[in-house]
Amino acid sequence: MSAEEALSEALGRLWTEPEDDRDAADWKALPSRLLDALKANGFAVVELPIQRIDAYGDVVVGVDLADDTPSAKQAKIRIEDRGYGPELFTTCVPNPLRAVDGVAYAASILSATAAAERDSEGI
Repeated sequence: MSAEEALSEALGRLWTEPEDDRDAADWKALPSRLLDALKANGFAVVELPIQRIDAYGDVVVGVDLADDTPSAKQAKIRIEDRGYGPELFTTCVPNPLRAVDGVAYAASILSATAAAERDSEGI
C-alpha cells in the first residue's frame, strides 16, 4: 500500500466509520491518526535536517548522533560532484552505527539525496 493509499484509507474511515460521535469531530486527533496509519503500513515520517553550504562550497547535511563527543558533533554527509554526478560522502559517522542513531542517519541521507537530486536537475 502506498503512503497516499494509507492516508486515503485512514481519512475515509474517519469520515465514514467514526468510533463514536465525538471521534467524528475530533480534528485534533487527525494528525496522530494519519501518522499511525502510515506507520501501520510501513512508512515513517521524519524531519529532514537542514542542508547548508560549507567553506568549500559543498552542500553538507549534519547527522545528529546521540553521542556528545567532538567526533560525533562533526558527523555529516557531504555532496560532491567529481565528474560522475553527485555523490554522498560521510564524515565522522561511525561504522557500525548504533541503532539509536539510525533514524538521524537515515534522515540525513534523505535530506542530502534530495539536495543532490535538486542540484543535478539544474545541470
